[in-house]
Amino acid sequence: MQGWRRRGSSVERILLNFADPSASLGDKRGEPDTKHPFFNGADGKIVRTALALATDRKTVAQQIYGDGLSGKPGCNIVTGVPDYESTATTDFCSKFDTAAAGKMLDDAGWKLGSDNVRAKGGIKLSIVYQTTVNAVRQKTQDIMKKNWEAAGFKVELKSVPADVFFTNTSPDGANHFWADVEMFTNNSDPDFTNYLNGWTSKQATGKANNWNSANYNRYQNPAFDTIIDSLRSEKDPAKRATLFKQANDILILDVVIIPVVTRTQVTSGIANTLKNVVPTGWDSEMYAVQDFSK
Repeated sequence: MQGWRRRGSSVERILLNFADPSASLGDKRGEPDTKHPFFNGADGKIVRTALALATDRKTVAQQIYGDGLSGKPGCNIVTGVPDYESTATTDFCSKFDTAAAGKMLDDAGWKLGSDNVRAKGGIKLSIVYQTTVNAVRQKTQDIMKKNWEAAGFKVELKSVPADVFFTNTSPDGANHFWADVEMFTNNSDPDFTNYLNGWTSKQATGKANNWNSANYNRYQNPAFDTIIDSLRSEKDPAKRATLFKQANDILILDVVIIPVVTRTQVTSGIANTLKNVVPTGWDSEMYAVQDFSK
């Protein structure tokens, strides 16, 4: 007997906020035309990259997700369809080094203070990290906090009930994203066009759309927008696969999101005598029952 392990597009990811979530902004808090004090601007890419470098995906997958049983270290946001999965992100995602992350920040002028928090120009690398109330996620938060603080960030953990977090009405919700980073899972169908559209500039969430658009990060990149526009009209499968990879690579290598774990699920046992069983994350276990044989 062997387990039926399903892998689709579900990725537990960390989103980085490109807008300024400071309460002092009042009605402008978190609006798409504001800039995050250290994830955006001249040093933004450096700080975001350092945070990704200090992210220990392997330990999370091993200790919390059963060492591959229910998840493996994540690298891409477009996953589950082999032809669409990028390899250009592998080296970037496989590195975990808090010392190197700290040096990167140090070289950019973000110096450690007496409180072990890095600062530059009067701005401290102080992060509010929110997710849902969930034992798995709180354990993940603990691992991230330890390593990010080793690199010189200050990390405040915030846990929000799921029925509050996944709404567009609560200031504590994922849609408002009045924090610096947040973590959750969602997924796509096998055509990732609409899913990736959620990171286009026009989808930036804010007061004007009642926080009901998909771009919680408020990420704005004309090159990414152009790729998604091309996907809407391109029909050639090979060219579409290339566009999916390009969109994925921008989101990962520009550190818009940090994939933590690509989720898998063991749902049933498969008899050793049963042949031609090909698990899928896109349909039920019986989707190709006509091909089963002994």
